[in-house]
Amino acid sequence: MFNGYCKFLKLTNGEEIIVTTDNDCSDFKNDRYLHVLDPVQIKAISMARGPMVVETHIMQPWIRLAKDDIIQIPTDSIVVAVDVEDDVLTQYAKFLYNHHIEKAPPQDRDEVINNMLEELEDEHNIDGNDNEEENPTFH
Repeated sequence: MFNGYCKFLKLTNGEEIIVTTDNDCSDFKNDRYLHVLDPVQIKAISMARGPMVVETHIMQPWIRLAKDDIIQIPTDSIVVAVDVEDDVLTQYAKFLYNHHIEKAPPQDRDEVINNMLEELEDEHNIDGNDNEEENPTFH
């Protein structure tokens, strides 16, 4: 994963994706491409609940069959790039964690789990303190 930024992108074709990028996107239009990792498409689903309509969002891989981890998105295809809310960042991280576990061959899953836990600890200081534990427990 990039050590960088988590961004919500609205594309010119109407798609909405959440990505990890090394670009803070403050002036992304000055670049030809935005390089992203782990793009996840966000789809809204509306459901009738009595007289009200409730909307929820689902996440799914954006380009399921891509061989490369890093994808270049032409910046002229991006309408807007913004930071995501903290709760969305948490859901994105959980989605990526589960997605990477599912994709890994069974013999590699423990390694994938350990690597992702280390990355999350490093990037977000999950345990809430500066003391590093050798074998943290997550619930």
